[in-house]
Amino acid sequence: MMLHIGKDTVVPLDEIIAIININSYQKSEANKEFLKIAGEEDFVVRISEDPPKSLVITDTGEKTLIYISPISTSTLIKRSNYKEGVNTSFIDEQGGLFSAKSSK
Repeated sequence: MMLHIGKDTVVPLDEIIAIININSYQKSEANKEFLKIAGEEDFVVRISEDPPKSLVITDTGEKTLIYISPISTSTLIKRSNYKEGVNTSFIDEQGGLFSAKSSK
C-alpha cells in the first residue's frame, strides 16, 4: 500500500518509520543539525518548494530517506488510517509523531 506525501511522490506504507510535524522537530538544535547533516549526505528529499509541514522518514532496507513534505502530519495520518495493518499507536497529543511500520 502506498501513501501520497506530496506533489508526485508516494512511498510504501511499510517503509515509513515516522511522520513528524516540522514545527515540533525544528524546536531542537540537535534536530536541526541532524537534518543539515542528512541533507549534506543526500538523505533528504524536498518534495516541493511549498512551505514544509512534515518530515516523512523512510527505510527501504538499503537506504534511509527523509522527505520534506508540504502536507500536514494530521492529513498524512488520516490518509494512512484508511490502510489495514497500519500501527497508529504512536501519535502524540499534537499529532506530531507517527510510526507507520506495518504489523504484517
